[in-house]
Amino acid sequence: SMSRQSIVQIASVNPALFISTLTFDLIHSKGAAERAGCLKLLGLFISKKPLILHPYLPRIVESMVKCLDPNVPQIRDALQQIVTVNFAEMVRTFPNVAFHHGSQRLAVGAVEGAVVVYDLRTATRVQVLEGHTKAVAAVSISPDGK
Repeated sequence: SMSRQSIVQIASVNPALFISTLTFDLIHSKGAAERAGCLKLLGLFISKKPLILHPYLPRIVESMVKCLDPNVPQIRDALQQIVTVNFAEMVRTFPNVAFHHGSQRLAVGAVEGAVVVYDLRTATRVQVLEGHTKAVAAVSISPDGK
């Protein structure tokens, strides 16, 4: 559609502004419907324009994890399915995003060199691994989830 093409155009020209607007709305929108709209748009970019998102993956992951906050069960219940689909697509698309099903841990490597590990059950950061001085090209989680 025309509006979809316009959004892709804007994101291509100014990806930083696009991502900051989208992640802000994803975190601060009161209702689940607005957040679901943001998540659908992210899903479109994950599958169709992943290179636009790549430098901003840590920020995107952080905002998606916040949608799973168990302290806000109505938002979590409404968005869990679309967030799960988006995370699965991210893991398939980006070598610097990994997921361990048993522990429900998701890891994302940043261009700045850190790796952030989230627990999707509690929607919290559980670890920040530093020590890389260059961009993290790929991450994986050991079979035991540790």
